[in-house]
Amino acid sequence: MKNWILPALLIVSCSVACNLANKSGSQSAPASGVTKTDSRNIVGFTKIKAENAIELSVAVTNGYSIVIKGDESVLPSVVTELQGDTLVISLKDKTVSRSRINVSVTLPELSALELIGATHATVKGVKSDELKVAATGASSAEIEGQTRDLKINAIGASSVNAEGLKADKADVEAVGASKITVSVSDELKADATGASSVTYTGEPKSLKQNTSDVSTINKK
Repeated sequence: MKNWILPALLIVSCSVACNLANKSGSQSAPASGVTKTDSRNIVGFTKIKAENAIELSVAVTNGYSIVIKGDESVLPSVVTELQGDTLVISLKDKTVSRSRINVSVTLPELSALELIGATHATVKGVKSDELKVAATGASSAEIEGQTRDLKINAIGASSVNAEGLKADKADVEAVGASKITVSVSDELKADATGASSVTYTGEPKSLKQNTSDVSTINKK
């Protein structure tokens, strides 16, 4: 029975990732060839959710700022809105951009990051008691800084490289051909399924691990 589980899981993961990355059935915004920037005035958020293959750059520092850079024909379709304490960044009306959309965000504190649909993020300067990261649909992230408690979920051919993020405790799960790298000093709980991998650095005093379907958990 196990012989068909792994191929089926990989097919589903790759299919989801490809559909999200290509945004099948969406409307394509023709590029004008003119690159412009646009600033958005939103404050009071500690969490960020980004989707639709956006290139996201986050810096944890004093003050709030949101700057969007991309083709002038696409900028009006980039939606930035505050939902509770979460900054949500997306493209309206299922718009597909044929050019890259870069969004740079600064904020005083980051407690959660969610990436959906082939979105990529680089995060620097994290300094928090807790950080939650979720990446799905071929999304990826590189994160630097320090936190006490770290939780990461990577699903569907996604990857999270948090080797540069020093954590006391970490609870991570990689599913469906996904990859996670963490640096932990105290406690690590790691799960990897569906041809996924978890790699860790440091010398955690407590290590709980679970693997299945040719997945791996290794010390770097």
